[in-house]
Amino acid sequence: MLPSLIGILLRARQGRYLVIADVEKAFLQVSLKREDRDVTRFLWLKDKSKEVTQENLVIFRFARVPFGVVSSPFLLAAVIRHLLTEEHSKLSIEIAKNLYVDNVVLTSESESESIRKAKKAKELFKKAKMQLREFHANHGINIDNEQEMTEKTKVKLLGIEWNNSKDEFTWNWKIPQEGLQTKRQILQFYAGIYDPLGLLSPIILPWKLLIQDLWKKGMSWDENLEPEEMRRCLELERAFNQLEIMEISRWTPQEYSEIHVFVDASEKAMGLAIYARRSSNTPCKPQLIYGKTRLVPKRENTNQSASIPRLELLAVTLGVRALEFIRQEIDVEKTYLWTDSACVLHWLRKPPVGSKYISNRIDEIRRCKEIEYRHVRSSNNPADHASRGLLPQKLKENLLWWNGPSWLWEPKENWPENKVMEESIISVCMSMGLMEKEEIQSQKVMALIDETRFSSLLKLIRTILYVLRFLTKISKEKIRNLRVFSKENFTSKEYEKATQLLVKMAQSNITQKEIEHWGLRRDQNGNWRCVGRLRQAMPQIEDFPYFINRGKFAELIVKHYHENSFHASVHYTWSKMRQRYWIPHGRSYIKKILRKICKGCAMWVVTPFEQPDFPPYPTARVTATQPFETTGVDLFGPITIMENHVKTKRWVALFTCLATRAVHLEVMETMSAEQCIQAFRRFISRRKQPKHIISDNGKNLIAASKLAI
Repeated sequence: MLPSLIGILLRARQGRYLVIADVEKAFLQVSLKREDRDVTRFLWLKDKSKEVTQENLVIFRFARVPFGVVSSPFLLAAVIRHLLTEEHSKLSIEIAKNLYVDNVVLTSESESESIRKAKKAKELFKKAKMQLREFHANHGINIDNEQEMTEKTKVKLLGIEWNNSKDEFTWNWKIPQEGLQTKRQILQFYAGIYDPLGLLSPIILPWKLLIQDLWKKGMSWDENLEPEEMRRCLELERAFNQLEIMEISRWTPQEYSEIHVFVDASEKAMGLAIYARRSSNTPCKPQLIYGKTRLVPKRENTNQSASIPRLELLAVTLGVRALEFIRQEIDVEKTYLWTDSACVLHWLRKPPVGSKYISNRIDEIRRCKEIEYRHVRSSNNPADHASRGLLPQKLKENLLWWNGPSWLWEPKENWPENKVMEESIISVCMSMGLMEKEEIQSQKVMALIDETRFSSLLKLIRTILYVLRFLTKISKEKIRNLRVFSKENFTSKEYEKATQLLVKMAQSNITQKEIEHWGLRRDQNGNWRCVGRLRQAMPQIEDFPYFINRGKFAELIVKHYHENSFHASVHYTWSKMRQRYWIPHGRSYIKKILRKICKGCAMWVVTPFEQPDFPPYPTARVTATQPFETTGVDLFGPITIMENHVKTKRWVALFTCLATRAVHLEVMETMSAEQCIQAFRRFISRRKQPKHIISDNGKNLIAASKLAI
């Protein structure tokens, strides 16, 4: 029933002139039906000076809607909405959208229109016997001779301090003289900076991060801070003491024809900044209208969080949700979402296969239509401040935060081109050595895939093949060495190409000393091969094995050849493997790897566990004594029997002599301690009382032993 408070504040910043008012004693203007008044009964004292007794109590009931009841805001809103619905005017529609409980917010583009709306609103509420009062505006003109504008310069606009003489939003804070020393005091301080629009998000973020660390350490509310946290808190206190007031213009002199959402994520937080801009061929100044920060949740028992690409994707998801909300509250023509993550933009074109987390969020993003996604450099991304934080003085002077990047002021033709896809493809291909020398100026070899995440050589090769096929598709076969990768099933030629790339990545850390020591030579693809003493026997360098240093890739090669040769010996595995790959000190390395990873071979090689010697029999077992002098007892069952033609269950207590192995059985109806004692008594009456009794730790036997003793 209530409109969004943030939506009202967004619309309040659109008009050149703003008038606010509230309904006098709003709840008490709504009468209750007589048949409903009994549910609002309450007790009161006839004489406050006397004690509370039955004779001193009187029962009252409300005739109007009481303030503080859960349903009161709904009843008031329903009455006012009914009043506005019957009016059927543009003003009544505007009031319905900008009425929060009993607060009325009206905007206009001229002083005369502002006064006219205020008078009309006052007359409209008079029809329901409601009096609009405490009018405040950013001009000092009276509404009429009977009601003057209140002369206060600082008033509250839905919780935000508004200086109507300067037409500015104002935030004040004052750190206590003794400082902030506990978690309760820190939270109390920054929670007092009421900013529903998120315009001050960058200066609130450092406090949120500090509170998160305090929660992570498990500190109580009133426990003094530790030295490290106290140092961080003192730095923030000094920064906030340098600037104790922040003033921002209430009016954003732009038509909200374009909305630009900038998003960013760091290891600690995610942030977004939303700007309004007028579609124009002439320069126009964007205005910040909404901001937001969200902390990255830490995983349990660790300080690690999700990967940066996933956090960037989550930041885009938050930006889309905020954009949907903005479009519901204000009218816009075009919407843009900017991110500095090329990975997320790639995912939006084609989500990765197998990741439910990513696909679910991309599905949510795609459900939001009519958004143009663009790439922005990190240095031009204002949301970077929301995800990392700023101090008050720097935030006040930061034009990037308040007005967006400088090129956003210009017409769309002057915006940076969206070439992130082509740049990313080239950088990846350069790192993999897929581009020839005439295509690039410098070649950098780096690991494209984390080999430690794979347990099979074939899985690693196939993953590389899928990456290469993806690059082939998005590059549109512009890179020469990618043209060998088809869209059909993988071929042997493609497998060979992927293997060469893996070898190139594995050889990226070879030193000049190793090249000279092992006599390595490059082949035509730039990979190092170990020629050894057979260099005269094989004329082609491609016939020699690849040189592979010890590492995860070498471990996968050993595992592959060992399993393909049906867990053969170290010598056989080494002889098969060095036909293609050569590892320094190969035999000892294979032996070490197989001992670590091949559990099947370890079962055959390991020495079996020898059964320990049996201990000697206890004295009671080998000493001649009277029968049942030392007795062992145990229970078993249940046993189903027929009693009076009815099936029932019985349990049995078994008594055995440790010396003679004689057995005595007693039937029990239940397994209770009482039945155990009765069975024991029957045993004693037949066999005499034993000197020692041995049993397990059954609860019924333990209870019976305590009762018997």
